[in-house]
Formats: sequence, structure tokens, C-alpha cells
Amino acid sequence: MPLLAKRGATLILCGRRQVVLSSLAADTGAHVVAGDLTVAGCRQQIYEVADRLGRLDAIAALTGEASFGAFAATSDREVLAAIQANLAIPMLAVKSLLPLMIRRRRGRICLVSSVWARLPAAGEVAYSAAKAGLTGFGLALASELAPDNIQVNVLAPAAFPSPMLARLSTEELQDLAARQGGRLLSTKRVAHRVLSLLDPDLDMSGRVLRIGRIRRSSD
Repeated sequence: MPLLAKRGATLILCGRRQVVLSSLAADTGAHVVAGDLTVAGCRQQIYEVADRLGRLDAIAALTGEASFGAFAATSDREVLAAIQANLAIPMLAVKSLLPLMIRRRRGRICLVSSVWARLPAAGEVAYSAAKAGLTGFGLALASELAPDNIQVNVLAPAAFPSPMLARLSTEELQDLAARQGGRLLSTKRVAHRVLSLLDPDLDMSGRVLRIGRIRRSSD
């Protein structure tokens, strides 16, 4: 987000972690909407802020939450939570803001999926399935919005440091890094790729772009 602010962008940040949002807002001057995107009122609040600012040029959907363990032992609640965090929330957030882009017949949307959507991993079945659904959503939406000159692309990174990995042990993190050539992706590399997909001069839509090499668990 600081990268966008340095380029003169006016940012609207939304999430559940007020402390994190406040810190980012202090660094970037961003407008903050703290809340749960599953709640229609929260999404409406974002819409109203963007509408008041005059236009909405780009949307970056960066939500993600994984559940680790054998699928047979995963609770119904965990399955539904994975689908909500990784698929339903980005879909609802984008849907609520699309009228602002369609009105101007212009916009850029970047959905952050995962390399695991294409190379599904044992122990992350619900997460892999939800991220695959997000990829399908992005490709279908790109086709639907093409007449409105709204470009939609999907970023599929390998693992990078994030709160989502905080639950993993040191050994599990080392094993994950080993499957990626010995290290996790840098957050800066992912951020720069997101930034490139929000570039107003971009002329590309309906693409899935992978970052990072992954070795299949059977290799």
C-alpha cells in the first residue's frame, strides 16, 4: 500500500484489524473502513467513501485465510470459513464497488489467489478449492466486464510471510520454503506485482500470473 501512496494514489483500506489499518493510514494518508466485509453495511461504507472521493480506479482484493490439516478431520465450520475468507468476501467486496467502475467504464481489479489453486496441496484442501474458485471468478468477471473496459487479473503467488502462516511451526515453514527453492517469496515482490496489475496503463485482462516456483509434494 505505501507503494501506491508514493505514486500519488488516494487509498481506501478495509479490514478487521483496526491497529494495522491505523498504522498504514498514518504512513499513507489512507481512508480507513474498519469492519467485516461479510456485513453489507461495511461494504456500503467503502462504496460511500469511494463515491465521495469522486471515482474508483482500482480494486485489490488481498484477503486470505488457510486451515491446515487432513480434510476428513476438518470441521464444517472450518470449511465454510475457508470459502468465506478466500472466495465469498472478495466476490462480495468487488460486487459492491463495481457500479462505480461501470459508471466510468474504466478500472483495474487484482484478485490475489494462490499457486495452490493450480497445484493443490494435501493438508490445505479447503484453501486450495476456495482459491481455485477465486481464480475462476476472476476469469469469468474479466470476460463479463470487457465491454466496460474494466480489466480483471488474478495473481497466484507462492507462499510469502503473512499472518496466515503464523500458525505453522518452524519445521513446517522450513518444509514450505524448501518446496519453493529454499525460501519464501518476499512481500515486496508480491506488492510490486500487485501494483503492476493496478497500473492505469495496463492493457491486459483475464490472465492468471504466477509468482514463485513450487515443487509438487510428490516430487
